[in-house]
Amino acid sequence: MHLELGRFRRRLLLPALAAIWLAPISAEGQVPSDVVVNGGGSAVLTAPPPEGGADRKYPVHFTMIAGFDEETPRGHISFTFGQAFARDWGAVPPNDAMSVAGAISAITEDADGFVHLTGTLTEVDFTKGDGVVFLIDDTFDVKLGGTLPADELVLQWCLLPAFSIRVTNGVLTVIPPAAVARGEDGIGIAPHLSVVADTGAPCARGRNETAGARP
Repeated sequence: MHLELGRFRRRLLLPALAAIWLAPISAEGQVPSDVVVNGGGSAVLTAPPPEGGADRKYPVHFTMIAGFDEETPRGHISFTFGQAFARDWGAVPPNDAMSVAGAISAITEDADGFVHLTGTLTEVDFTKGDGVVFLIDDTFDVKLGGTLPADELVLQWCLLPAFSIRVTNGVLTVIPPAAVARGEDGIGIAPHLSVVADTGAPCARGRNETAGARP
């Protein structure tokens, strides 16, 4: 089975895609020597429904680690969403699961004190009976610190809204890059469970009807 994915019209064999996506990520050399952000666990994402109305809340599991090896930014993010979020926000309804994961290429602190992790991620949408029905690469921005509560972050990618995410069972520690240079400790939260984070072109988002079509 071939999938046509994104506006770049790439074609991938599904078995090869599955092998790449499911392969374990080696942690060797992926943990930065100066860690800026370390987090992982369970969280709740808040978003307005695509059709408008009251905000909805969705469960999400995540891991992230970010920092510097000397002056080189390094790190990885991963977010896994359940059926409710996938069906509301997936690219090829009806989706049953959705995940995004990617590498951090820049770590910055803006004038308001927010720490931004940016880079490129891959979104994968799954549907029962069909497997992977949508795959696209896109840039992302994770915002932390500043005036945000210590247990919250904001995730944005593709043409989706900026989603607020609150950690409910895990850990989230943030050290501004300037503080890392001064050797200061970060301030974070660790509700209930300490979790070690897993390491590891602009998007034209749209409905990919052919990718999810059933025979």
